[in-house]
Amino acid sequence: LIPLFALFRLASTPAMFNSTLTKDEAFLCPVDGSIMITASHLPFNRNGFKFFTNAGGLGKTDIKDVLERAADIYNQFTAESLANSERKASSSIKQVDYMNVYTSDLVKAVRKAAGSIEKPLGGFHIVVDAGNGPNAEVQCAFDSFSKLNI
Repeated sequence: LIPLFALFRLASTPAMFNSTLTKDEAFLCPVDGSIMITASHLPFNRNGFKFFTNAGGLGKTDIKDVLERAADIYNQFTAESLANSERKASSSIKQVDYMNVYTSDLVKAVRKAAGSIEKPLGGFHIVVDAGNGPNAEVQCAFDSFSKLNI
C-alpha cells in the first residue's frame, strides 16, 4: 500500500488541523494527519513543524515518538530501497488548493451560526490582521470575510 500525499502549499494553522476533519474526497480529506512547516513571528528556535491529527496537535512526547519511528524505518532502508520508495512517493503526491475549501466552509459556518443570514457581517467595518502570515493566506481570509460583508 502506497500512501497518497496532499500538498496544500500555503495554508493556515487552523486549515491544516481542519483538513483532518473535512470530508471531501476530491481534496483527499479527511487526511490522517497533517504537517505544517512553519516560520513565523516566533524566535527561530521555536519554528519548525506543527503536527495535527483529528484529535488536535501533537505534543513533545508524540512528536518524539513519530521521529523515533521514522528514524527506525529510515535506518532499515538500503540505498536501493530508499531510491525505490522516493520514486513511488513522488508519484503519489497531489497538489490541492485546500484554503479555498477551508474558507468556503468557514463562510458557511458563520452564516449558519448567524441564523442563515447571507451577509451576517453586512454593515460592519472588518479589519483583517495579517500578522506575519503569508500574503496568500491573508487574501483567502479577506476574500472569505468579504463574502459575509457585502
